[in-house]
Amino acid sequence: MALLDTVELVKAEHYRETGNWDVVAADGTVICHIGPNYTNLRRNGWNAWPHGSTPNRHDHYPTRERAAAAGADSWLRIVTTKPRR
Repeated sequence: MALLDTVELVKAEHYRETGNWDVVAADGTVICHIGPNYTNLRRNGWNAWPHGSTPNRHDHYPTRERAAAAGADSWLRIVTTKPRR
């Protein structure tokens, strides 16, 4: 999809406090959020969650880039799914 070809990984507004990153489209739309995953007080990867949802702490990824791809994929599934009637 063309929209996902133009996304960028940028530091979130509250990066200093949270360490979170945002995946943002060229038009400024926030696609998803990326945040550090901690186990036993140590960071062991990154979480991704679509914009407007809550963080999923079960799936984590070794790099921000892989988390961004997974989060963007989740967002794309949400926005392209036909509503149930």
